[in-house]
Amino acid sequence: MIEGYSEQDVVLLDEVNIPELIHSVDVVLGFYSNILLDAIAIGKKVIRYFPGDTEKDLLRHATVEADFVSTYPELEKAIKKVL
Repeated sequence: MIEGYSEQDVVLLDEVNIPELIHSVDVVLGFYSNILLDAIAIGKKVIRYFPGDTEKDLLRHATVEADFVSTYPELEKAIKKVL
């Protein structure tokens, strides 16, 4: 959990309209997904979290406008930067 934020700041949904959700958020966080690419395409802030062997990252050679982090401390720092 990010210091200064509680579980009340997190909303979990059973069903969601993905394009609507992307438009309504400030930042999109994920591993590897077309949702990340969609968010980049519409100008949203994107954080890619890929722990472990970066050679297995399917987007490692792609030029995508996203912050790439591979450790939990880097992830926490990237999230704090956009909040």
